[in-house]
Amino acid sequence: MLRQTQEVIIGIFDPVMTENRDGENPGTDLAEWLSRHGCTVKVARYPSGGKETGDCIVGRAKELGADLVMMGAYGHSRLREGVFGGTTRTLIEQQDLAVPLAH
Repeated sequence: MLRQTQEVIIGIFDPVMTENRDGENPGTDLAEWLSRHGCTVKVARYPSGGKETGDCIVGRAKELGADLVMMGAYGHSRLREGVFGGTTRTLIEQQDLAVPLAH
């Protein structure tokens, strides 16, 4: 499915660029892997401006005219997500974009 897209944008919000966290260049390993499989890929780093990450993803996707947001889900326990909310919940509850989730 991704090979048929015009462009894949790997959006990174407020990355912590250290060897022990997100790596020195977050997203580049995924971009390289996708490129090898025929995708046109761009890695973009965005500031959240203090907003919730899910809202930032939805906002940026709308700005870019994205048709689809692909993401992993539930990095935290479901209990924590249920009580405090989170990125996964925000993306599930929004209705403007298609969002296949992987766990």
